[in-house]
Amino acid sequence: MVYDRNMIVYHGTKSQFDKFDIKKAKSNSIFRSFNGFHFGSIKQACAISTNRIVAARLNMRNYAQVRDVGCGWAKKMWNAKSRGKDGLLYLNRFEGIELMQLINYVDKMESPLNMNYKEFRDSLTDKEFIKLYPLAEYSYVVFYPEQIDIIGNVDVERATINGILIGRYRSKNKEVKK
Repeated sequence: MVYDRNMIVYHGTKSQFDKFDIKKAKSNSIFRSFNGFHFGSIKQACAISTNRIVAARLNMRNYAQVRDVGCGWAKKMWNAKSRGKDGLLYLNRFEGIELMQLINYVDKMESPLNMNYKEFRDSLTDKEFIKLYPLAEYSYVVFYPEQIDIIGNVDVERATINGILIGRYRSKNKEVKK
C-alpha cells in the first residue's frame, strides 16, 4: 500500500509539542517558507530519533510522487507546492534501510564500473530499487499542520501507542524485532 488516509504513519523528533507548527519545521535552504512534515514507517522514524515518535494519520488529497536521492527536499517541496500539491510521496532509500543489506543486494547486481555505490543507487528507478531491496518503504511529506491528525506518542522501548502494543522495537539499533 503506497498511501491510504487511514494508515498510521510516524514522525521522529527531539522536540516536545502538542501540534505541528510550520514555523518550527526545519530547513537548511533559501526555500525556508516551503517546509513540510516528514512521516514514514516506525523503522524510518526510529532512524531519525529515539527521543520521541509521534503516530499520526495524514490527509493528502493532491500529492506529487518524487524520487529520494537524499537531498534537495526544500526545492522538491517548493516545486510541488507551487503546482498546487499538498504533499509528497517517495520511496525512502535511506531511513529504515539497513546499509549492509542494501550493499549485499547491490553486490548481486552488475553495476557499471564507472559508478560508485551512491551513483548506482540514485540511478535506479523506484521499481528497480524495490526489486533490489524489497524491504524499502514509502515516506510522506505534508505541507500543512491541518493535514495531520495526531494519534499519540510511541513508547519506543515498549512499542506502544497510548498503551496499546504495536510491536517490539530496539531504540538504539532502530530495527523491528519480529
